[in-house]
Amino acid sequence: MPLNHAKHNYEVCLFLHEETEYNDWIITTAYYSAIHFIYYKLFPGSYADPQNGNVKSFDSFKKYCKNLKFGYSKHAATENLVEEHLPEIFNDFKTLKDCCWTARYDNYIIKDEIKNVCIKGLKAISEICKDPEI
Repeated sequence: MPLNHAKHNYEVCLFLHEETEYNDWIITTAYYSAIHFIYYKLFPGSYADPQNGNVKSFDSFKKYCKNLKFGYSKHAATENLVEEHLPEIFNDFKTLKDCCWTARYDNYIIKDEIKNVCIKGLKAISEICKDPEI
């Protein structure tokens, strides 16, 4: 499911990029596409509980969050997983997250340069996180 969701958001993002000037929504769809590509890459997987270090296996990010009581948001949990397990895309992911949050909560007017950086980051994330056959 995460891969289908990632591809759907990716296609919407690229459509908006080509057809509209709504840079805030382009960035928002880019961020959520990246999240689903990341979940596809990381799950199923085994990860340590941040509180006690015990390693457990999880079928999905949803089960990871449900079973671990780590005391921070799902977005923070995703960021931590990326930083630890996918460091090669961490900077792109962090940029996407920060730009998305700015667009959604602070200022929806986003310059084209920022939008283009986010699209480039999404493409890098998708290449690292999807199966080579796709």
